[in-house]
Amino acid sequence: MAGVAIIADKHLATGFRLAGIDAFPVGKKEEAKIVFARLISEGKHDVIILTERLSRELQREKAKIVSLGKGRPVFAVI
Repeated sequence: MAGVAIIADKHLATGFRLAGIDAFPVGKKEEAKIVFARLISEGKHDVIILTERLSRELQREKAKIVSLGKGRPVFAVI
């Protein structure tokens, strides 16, 4: 069963974890890139939630995934 994951700062990630979502707290862009790549390679999540800042910082990585045309995962920005 695929699920939902969030990549965010530790406070926001903790709140989502309490709601039962796979949460990955990161502090810097480099950490976010590593976590993002791991989530994509694992393929266990249908939805990956990103903060607005991280969505901008990971724009190239997201564009590569979208260009494959698989339709999954969906990226949600909060």
